[in-house]
Amino acid sequence: MDGPVFPGPDRPLLEAEGPLTAGHLLGEQEHRRQRLRRHLRRLHGWGVVCGLTVVPAGDVEHRWSVIVCPGYAIGPHGDEIFVGGAVTIDIQENAWKAPTLHPVRTYVAIRHAETTLAPTWRPPGACGCGCGDIEPRHSRIRDGFTIDVLWEPPPKPPAEDDLCRPGRRPCPLCPPSPHVLLACIDLPDDEAVAITHDRIHLHECGAG
Repeated sequence: MDGPVFPGPDRPLLEAEGPLTAGHLLGEQEHRRQRLRRHLRRLHGWGVVCGLTVVPAGDVEHRWSVIVCPGYAIGPHGDEIFVGGAVTIDIQENAWKAPTLHPVRTYVAIRHAETTLAPTWRPPGACGCGCGDIEPRHSRIRDGFTIDVLWEPPPKPPAEDDLCRPGRRPCPLCPPSPHVLLACIDLPDDEAVAITHDRIHLHECGAG
């Protein structure tokens, strides 16, 4: 005898000769994205998979510059983060955000980000407001990333509250922060002193 079906995530039901709207396609796309996010985060875990090493840039004019090397990570919320080329970050440009006048440590973290592109021009709707300009509409979304300079480490995931112990390994909780920590950097006392390899810590501060 069949048991009851308990509710889970839903997706659009498409039928032959039935209507097909942008809402149907967006709903199907979002359903698949959320499935992939759960798969990556819960089966494989999140953090740095490969690469994404942070090294000094060696720029004599920007002594606090570092390079984030190419690599791949899975974000805390299950998003893929792919860095195809080296990215230079100048810590000094972000020093004004520090909570103290002379910060001693900073954190380099990466997070998933999206941008829209490929704009197309469409006539405006009949809004009745008298506007007659043609309005731009973007037709594509590109997955990307943002590298942030933080002045405190990203918050850790909340403590697990598993009512089913003992048993299988509990499902990981979703962290409140979208950041993957790459490195922590002990800053020189003087901005004229360059950041060197020994000041960059990839594991001691919990990166990855």
